[in-house]
Amino acid sequence: MADATGSEINQVRLCRKKTAKIFVAGHRGLVGSAIVRKLQESGFTNLLLKTHSELDLTNQSDVKSFFATEKPAYVILAAAKVGGSHANNTYPADFISVNLQIQTNVIHSAYTHGVKKLLFLGSSFPLRFGVEVTIKELAELVKEVVGFEGKLVWDCSKPDGTPRKLMESSKLAALGWTPKVSIRDGLRQTYEWYLENVVQRKQLKKIIQVIAFI
Repeated sequence: MADATGSEINQVRLCRKKTAKIFVAGHRGLVGSAIVRKLQESGFTNLLLKTHSELDLTNQSDVKSFFATEKPAYVILAAAKVGGSHANNTYPADFISVNLQIQTNVIHSAYTHGVKKLLFLGSSFPLRFGVEVTIKELAELVKEVVGFEGKLVWDCSKPDGTPRKLMESSKLAALGWTPKVSIRDGLRQTYEWYLENVVQRKQLKKIIQVIAFI
């Protein structure tokens, strides 16, 4: 068992046994749900997915029991307590305490129960190969994509986040990876998905309620 990086990530990705038992911790989150979709699209059929109510990852005894019973071959650790700038600044000890409990419990149980590979997602970063996007530029892009014709108002009294996130991505480039979707196209696709899947669903629900009332 090891923290999967570089070639180890490729070994997990290239696992040929589609029935391999894979535990994805945090499968309902933004990253975890995307990982599950990718695994399912790739033909993996034996995914272990547990909600917080089904498995409390901060409870060491529960985690040990889960690993002893299920015996996953691979673990992808995408579970974490997360929050925005205000929450992170207000409750830093709570966040780090919960996340350390999750990480320690899962990693130790994976080690003691012979997990082949463990992929640990510590942090996520923008990968633009030297190109930065400011918050103002992002807001203007969103305004353009959604067709908002009003004025953007900046409230400087609110808590601020990380000033800059410009990553050095030459190693990824050397592996042949490059971004396929621009930030403008990504925003446009996300907005279109929202209109098709969220707005239409709400409208359909209202129509059903009206019909039921009649």
